[in-house]
Amino acid sequence: MMHNDPTPKRRYRIALDESRIAGDKRPVSKLAMSSSRTSSAHSVVAIVDDEESVRRALVRLFDSANYEAEAFPSARDFLRALEDRSFDCLVLDLQMPDMTGLDLQRYLRMVCPSLLLPVIIVTAHDEPGVREMCYAAGVHSYLRKPVEGSALLSAVSTLTARDNG
Repeated sequence: MMHNDPTPKRRYRIALDESRIAGDKRPVSKLAMSSSRTSSAHSVVAIVDDEESVRRALVRLFDSANYEAEAFPSARDFLRALEDRSFDCLVLDLQMPDMTGLDLQRYLRMVCPSLLLPVIIVTAHDEPGVREMCYAAGVHSYLRKPVEGSALLSAVSTLTARDNG
């Protein structure tokens, strides 16, 4: 899917200040959102998944659809990257060690409730009640693994197009 809309897209960058992430003793973040308009024709998608093969596959998928993608092996790595990078959409694995995708979403909402970064959860663990918990935490889309590439691209396209006004 090509994004030919010449309208600048809004990117979200989060500045980190001192606080702690789920049991980590190192100071990491209280989030303060800033957004900026960019004239880039490509939306930037952050991928957080603990499985390297999944990260590689999703980066290739997004690259093939003319998205920029950056992959992170953990929620902590993603949070640390937010000082220097901005993203249009976040694709999260639900089950990860240390901090789950749902924990990350809740953390983002808690420390920066005004953050409008669209979030998609992708999981192989579709247990009763989990989908509802994700939506209640502010997740925008919930997809089961193995996810169809077209379904994920469609969700990202829909969520990133919301901000093209």
